[in-house]
Parts: sequence; C-alpha cells; structure tokens
Amino acid sequence: MVDKVTDTLEMLEGLVRDGKIPSFSVSIGNKSLRVKADNSNEVRTIPLRDEIYDSLHTYFYGVENIAYRSHDYSSLKSFIHARIMLDKMLNQEEGL
Repeated sequence: MVDKVTDTLEMLEGLVRDGKIPSFSVSIGNKSLRVKADNSNEVRTIPLRDEIYDSLHTYFYGVENIAYRSHDYSSLKSFIHARIMLDKMLNQEEGL
C-alpha cells in the first residue's frame, strides 16, 4: 500500500514537472489518502493500513489539505519513505 502512495505521488510530481497539471494536493481521511490535481475534480483514493492511517491522521491533525511543494508535503514524503524503510528492515529480520 505504501508503494502505491509513493508511485501515485511520483506520477503527479512528474505531471507538474512536465507542465501537464499546475499542482496537486493530498488530504487524509477515511483510512485513505485522497489526491487531487488542482485543475481537475477527479480525486484518487489510496487506501491505507490502519497503523499508517492512525500515524498520519495524528501527525496532520487539523490539516485539511497538503499542497505539493509545501512543508507539510515534505513531511508527508519523509514519513512515507521512513515507513518503506521500516517495512523493508522488518521483512529482512523475519527472513533471518
């Protein structure tokens, strides 16, 4: 699931770089991330595992939207990357 979040965000970042969309925002709710391009009404919903949702919901409590290139967006990306690394380390330990 976290990989799907990363893939979706990277795809949208590429669309911004290529000038196909002006920007996008992310919101957290209903055990999912909702991602919306600024020039579209379409919302992509990415389901989250409970423990990831709970952590994000607590950290970003009171933040309605996380805009691309904002400080909150950088924090979201850092959290996601840290979670991916943690999952990889835990999977390696289980394999020992």
